[in-house]
Amino acid sequence: YDSIAPGLGDDVPYSEGLQIGYRNTNFQAAYPFGFGLTYTTFSYSKAILENCTKPCIAKIRTTVTNTGNGTAPAVLQLYLSMPMVAGQPTEILKGFQKTSDLAPNASEDLVFDLTEKDMSYWSGGDFEGWSMAPGSYFANLGEHYGEYQHKLMICHLHCDQSTKLHIFFWLFLSLAFVLCIVAGLFGYILQNPNKQRIKRKRDREAQEELLEAADSSSSD
Repeated sequence: YDSIAPGLGDDVPYSEGLQIGYRNTNFQAAYPFGFGLTYTTFSYSKAILENCTKPCIAKIRTTVTNTGNGTAPAVLQLYLSMPMVAGQPTEILKGFQKTSDLAPNASEDLVFDLTEKDMSYWSGGDFEGWSMAPGSYFANLGEHYGEYQHKLMICHLHCDQSTKLHIFFWLFLSLAFVLCIVAGLFGYILQNPNKQRIKRKRDREAQEELLEAADSSSSD
């Protein structure tokens, strides 16, 4: 699936287009692109987007912590997903950062600076050149291709409407879920005293019936 058939004659059609190597959606390999072994494990704080000055377009920062028992460096990779209009089949490796040798429980910040060139693609046709596509970019941070610890959205000019709707949809569901929990707790709080009063009333009625029964038996 990830190989290209040889051409016949002098003309060889490059039918794979941009789907080359790890960027081929049918790519199959024993280990994913960028995979490496280590003597320990690492955790990564939530990636944050910081302001920066040109030529930097987006500055991304995260904190790496050694959560294992061995001392070793971590190598974090950034794969960039472009808006659909750019026509890129998959995310593209745009950089990697390596920490110093981290002892157990030690931490270190890693910073990625994305430039306009990093976020541009080669556009063909009458307007050939490097250009940035308007819409939503996603910076995927991970130890190798395809498995990412964090995903950060970067808007250029405007975000895709589908992305906005997706975010609003999940925000709406989250808000509805919280409101359901609050309503349930509020109803429980209101019902609980009523249940206690009903129980006490029933207990009194039962006691009165027992007393009346005892009086009747004694008078007989």
